[in-house]
Amino acid sequence: MTEKPVFDRLIEAATDLFLEKGYHGVSIRSLAEQANTTSAMVAYYFENKHGLFDAMVRYQFGKFLDIAVESMNPETPLSFKPFVSGTLKLFNENPRLAEFFIKTTPADSGPGSDYMKKLFQTGQQMVAEHGEMLKQKGLIKQDIDVEVVRILCMSITLIPGYMRETLLEAYGEEQYAIFIERYSDLAGSMLTDAVKA
Repeated sequence: MTEKPVFDRLIEAATDLFLEKGYHGVSIRSLAEQANTTSAMVAYYFENKHGLFDAMVRYQFGKFLDIAVESMNPETPLSFKPFVSGTLKLFNENPRLAEFFIKTTPADSGPGSDYMKKLFQTGQQMVAEHGEMLKQKGLIKQDIDVEVVRILCMSITLIPGYMRETLLEAYGEEQYAIFIERYSDLAGSMLTDAVKA
C-alpha cells in the first residue's frame, strides 16, 4: 500500500490534533510527528501552523461545498434529498467531520475564523444568486427566504452527523444505513415541498 502524500498526511494530522487539543494546544513538532514527517515540511507546504490550520479548514469545508454545488444543478428537478443524503454520507465516511464543523464555525474560533466568515458570506451569496435564478424560472416559491433554507439545510444534516456514533450504537450498522436513507427521504421531501413552486 502506498503511503499518502505528505500534504495529505499533514491535513489529516491537523484535523485530528486541532480537534483534540485546540489550536493553541498543538505544536508544529506534534503535527509533523503525527503526519510522520518533519517540521520543515510544515513550513514548506504551509509556511507555519496558522497556514496549515487555514488549509485544513479550506480542505474540510470544500467537501461540503462540493456537495452543495452538485445538489444545486439547475438542469435536474428540484430535490433536497441529494444534498441531505450526500452530506450524511460525508459525515459517515469522515466520523469526526461533524465535530470539526461545530468547533470551527463559531466566529471567534481562532485563526480560521476569518476564512469561516468569508466562507459563510460566499455561501450566503451563492445561495441567494441560485435562489433568485430558481425564482425567475418559477421553480421555487417567490416568497421563500433562501437564507433560512440554507441554515435549515445545515441544521438538519449536522445533528445526525454529530450523533453518528450514538445512532450506530443504538441501531447497529444495517439499521443505521436504513435510518439515514429514511431520514434523507423525509428531510429532503420536507425541504423540497416547503420551497417548490
